[in-house]
Amino acid sequence: MIHRAESLCTPGVRMVLVAVYATKGKDGTWDTDDVEILPVVAIAAKYCDDSQCYYYNAIIHDPAEDGGLMTEEDFTDTVRNSQGVTRLVATPWPAEEDDERLKEIINRLKKRVRELYIRSELPEEIDFASLLGPESSR
Repeated sequence: MIHRAESLCTPGVRMVLVAVYATKGKDGTWDTDDVEILPVVAIAAKYCDDSQCYYYNAIIHDPAEDGGLMTEEDFTDTVRNSQGVTRLVATPWPAEEDDERLKEIINRLKKRVRELYIRSELPEEIDFASLLGPESSR
């Protein structure tokens, strides 16, 4: 794909990337309380001529990274997000209100993490005959 145009600009409103992770504790239980809210500092946009498509990627400030800046796509691929989900959110309110106003989105992301990553673990060996009942021994 040939990129004919590319631009970098600040978002028109304050934006954040909300990330929720599933982590497994030493006792084997899962937890979804790991939540990060990272500010978006820029939007990178590309226009593709051959397929008439638009592509954008948010650039976020991540204090855990050496340079502090990374793309949303790169962040999603990081190890700490290997069992997590993210969502880019426009937040046209003061940062102090994020906890309250993002509560519903965070709860939806926690539900999605549970659906994707937190499953009942099966025993190592399964006796399929016993699952099918006594008629299966014929």
